[in-house]
Amino acid sequence: MKRAWTLPNHNVNIKQLSSHRKQVVLIGAITSKTGRHYLKYYGKYLKSNDFIDFVRVLKQKVLPAKLAIFTDNCSIHKSKKVKAYIKEENIPMVFNIPYKPEWNGIEFLWAYYKFHFRKDLLDAKVENETTLLSDIISSIETTLSKPMIKRIASKGWKNLFELNEMKIKNLQNV
Repeated sequence: MKRAWTLPNHNVNIKQLSSHRKQVVLIGAITSKTGRHYLKYYGKYLKSNDFIDFVRVLKQKVLPAKLAIFTDNCSIHKSKKVKAYIKEENIPMVFNIPYKPEWNGIEFLWAYYKFHFRKDLLDAKVENETTLLSDIISSIETTLSKPMIKRIASKGWKNLFELNEMKIKNLQNV
């Protein structure tokens, strides 16, 4: 920590925590209709084969419903291997507009996870606990109910629909 706030002429004692961060890749899918979700985390990197395996599991979980994927513009989602698999399986894949994460409902779920993950990890470091990352993720997941996930997921759709309504109104005013 480089800065802290305090009253004038008062000192602040800050326990220096290790700045070394372990990188975790968390990938997930949610449905705004039922609140069902599926999360999986990987070590440092996510490869095309990992994403394809994730989609295979998703496909099994949503059967008999039809699977469609709304995703960000991560390069893995656009790799040749992934494109070939998606085409072969006939899965519609829609890419979000760049720099508009507020239109993707899962981004709100990620914000929830990141907030609690950082808090829980910091608490574990301060208390000198050795906490496995999977334990932290599992503990966060237990705080989420299906209605809560459904509400979080629908935020992206709501933002997208509101934008479209504004665009239509603007076009009507021209």
